[in-house]
Amino acid sequence: MLNFELEGEAKERYTIVRSYNYGNELNIYKVHKKNDSETHYMLKSYKTREDFERESQMLRELHGAKNIVQMINVYPLQSIIVCESALYDLEIFLHRQNNIQRQEEKGNIIKDMVSGLLELQKHNIVHVELRPKNIMYFQEKDGHTESWKLIYFDTACFVGSYYSYNAKIKLNYSAPEVVIANEKKIKIKADFAMDMFSFGLILYFLETGYHYWDGENEEKKEEIISTKYLPLRNIGPDHTACYVIKSLLDKSIPHRMTLEGFIQTSYYISESSKQKKLTNINNNKFEPDDEIIEEELQAKLTQEVQENYHYELFNVLDKNFMLNSIQCQNSISNYNGFNKFYKKRLTYLLEYIFKILSEVIENANASGKKHFRTNDFMEIAQKLREHYYGFKLQINDVQNIQFISILKNQVHLYNRLLWLIVRYCSVKDHVVNNSLAKKTSILYRDIIEINSTIKAGKSFNSHLSKLIIALESRDNKKIQCELNRFADDPYLNLYSDDDTDITLSRWYYVIDPVYRKTPVTFTEIESREEIFVKINLTLNNIIFTRKSLKYLNYKTHLCVIKEITLYNDHHFNDNNYIIKFHGYSIQHCKCNLICDYADYGDLFEYFQGNPNSSKHFHLNNWKNKIRLAWGISVGVKYLHNQKIVHLDLRSENILLKYDEKEKTLMPKISNFLWSREIYPGKTSAYPIITLSSGEEVWKRWYDPDRLRNKKRFKPSTPSDIYSLGLLFWEITWRKPNNLPFKDVPIKNLYNHLLNNHYEELPGLPEGYRDWGNIIKNMWKFKAEERCNIMTAELSMRKLFNDTDSEIQHNSN
Repeated sequence: MLNFELEGEAKERYTIVRSYNYGNELNIYKVHKKNDSETHYMLKSYKTREDFERESQMLRELHGAKNIVQMINVYPLQSIIVCESALYDLEIFLHRQNNIQRQEEKGNIIKDMVSGLLELQKHNIVHVELRPKNIMYFQEKDGHTESWKLIYFDTACFVGSYYSYNAKIKLNYSAPEVVIANEKKIKIKADFAMDMFSFGLILYFLETGYHYWDGENEEKKEEIISTKYLPLRNIGPDHTACYVIKSLLDKSIPHRMTLEGFIQTSYYISESSKQKKLTNINNNKFEPDDEIIEEELQAKLTQEVQENYHYELFNVLDKNFMLNSIQCQNSISNYNGFNKFYKKRLTYLLEYIFKILSEVIENANASGKKHFRTNDFMEIAQKLREHYYGFKLQINDVQNIQFISILKNQVHLYNRLLWLIVRYCSVKDHVVNNSLAKKTSILYRDIIEINSTIKAGKSFNSHLSKLIIALESRDNKKIQCELNRFADDPYLNLYSDDDTDITLSRWYYVIDPVYRKTPVTFTEIESREEIFVKINLTLNNIIFTRKSLKYLNYKTHLCVIKEITLYNDHHFNDNNYIIKFHGYSIQHCKCNLICDYADYGDLFEYFQGNPNSSKHFHLNNWKNKIRLAWGISVGVKYLHNQKIVHLDLRSENILLKYDEKEKTLMPKISNFLWSREIYPGKTSAYPIITLSSGEEVWKRWYDPDRLRNKKRFKPSTPSDIYSLGLLFWEITWRKPNNLPFKDVPIKNLYNHLLNNHYEELPGLPEGYRDWGNIIKNMWKFKAEERCNIMTAELSMRKLFNDTDSEIQHNSN
């Protein structure tokens, strides 16, 4: 007898067959459409509105994602979701397999899990409750297409958001930080590393047939949450499997293996490339309407299930193609940047072009659009790869320079195509609402450029083949003749004079296998909503930060390009008070900016910490506050001397690095999305950023002119001075959650300022009272009455030197 009934539209469309007796709250039902009793679906009801809204949001985000359960219908009034119907979960399946059968199936299961995890990370989603019960086996209507998919997203989080205590979660496959957070009922930031620990426990289950922790055993629980390595046993003679699982189960989050790292391992490559050759007696299949009942399933699981799942992780036709490209990365690992072109052998440069082309293919696949003609680019890449293996180029210096110029043009071409893919993904949702003519126009431009790039790629390979023949002849005239034809081919010189393309090529960074370092801090402080997804990477034993925008649209896409161009054209890396930029990568159709790692986070984040803790005491004295403020003013002075206005100066955009020499914090200005040059006639895009909270918090640092004239506002240096004054005000108080005019709605802020209402400064010690006067001169209502950056920086320097001399005098 069912204790649940459908209502309204859901009742009109579906009939409940029975309860699956499945799910954390036994809330899963088997249904079919009233007009189609042969096709079954899973219907899930929810006890809380929050769970329903969370899972429906996640499944909308993951629409069309591979190896993720797909939502068919959603009924908000009754908090119901209808999804594909599965046959059985991984736990039930493996408990009915012996060791030999388990090993045969293992490669296919791992492939599908990795594919699903890649989709989650592409969409910046952390599953949080990844376990064998939440991985299910699906069979399509054709009876041939079969795969394992990740299910249950009612506890999932976006990366960087806060995960809170949830009594429903079964913790036996959870990362130690999740177990601790649940025990202490505190918030932690969601991170991909959570899922990777769970993935490691699932691999342990796959290898051994046993759960590491059943969720009850207190000793095992202590092993999970302790800082010690897990004492892994019973994994068998495969040392590679043991090493990989231990790396995934590392308690130290900075050292825990990432998904990218796992894909590069020989363990994954060997497992995922196994092709299962099984015979299926009488071609019997699991019927899609089989009940998930152990008694009936036990007999069925003794049969060998035919597996026709093709190796589609990177959507390549030749399964060995991408594997070989991964294997060759060790030889590329020392060459990641365009700027080193003249320092490497020409075979390395050809390999670098191949690597960029491989990334074009990966991103084109990630876009999900056929008009990028992935197969054509794969064919070009395979041909190129055949050429550079064993390629020996014996030419003179002049010919060497000529050939390098040809190679650089090809890099520009493929890099430009990468940006075309990024642009497409950033505007496609906007284009949907446009007229058919607009859509056709954008698509037409894309197709023309894609076709031109394909022609260039084929022509490049053709010339390269002829050059190799000429080289084998050792006839210098033939070699020079082929080089000239190569260089003069019009297909290869498309956009070769475009300054922006050259700049973007120069800063492109081919990412090697890396390990993420994202410290998880346990905190009860209310979270802020960030506009960037930030991940820390270890490259050549140095930590960097990779950041990408959470919300990408055409305007912000242009602003990312603008930031790269500003670093290039104005040599921002030459200034010690601006965060160093090391390049960018493009993965999953998103641009990731790679910068110096700020070991103390940003200034806003720093203010949230306990000032008496060992990490947060640096700004407890006024001397260090003055030093920090002066450093920021030096960085702003550099920008203004370069005719650049930052336009987003606030504590969140001031990063902090520890200065070993001075034993204090050094500020680094970051985030130049809003910045622009102020030359006459110069125009620039501004980002369009919408947070789920709806509040544009950054506007609290806007000067009155900018608040009043949003569209007609003309960027000028006094706007930065006003923001800098409020930033100094934040530093003087050094308080958590201390926003300017916190209690004033942004829409009322201009009138608030017009009526001469300013923020109050704290009581300043006698030697530092001039700082208050400096700040008051910076945040005056009228722009023309504010001091300029030269005066502000000079005053802060003088204040610092005077107080430093006084301290030294008093200490003698």
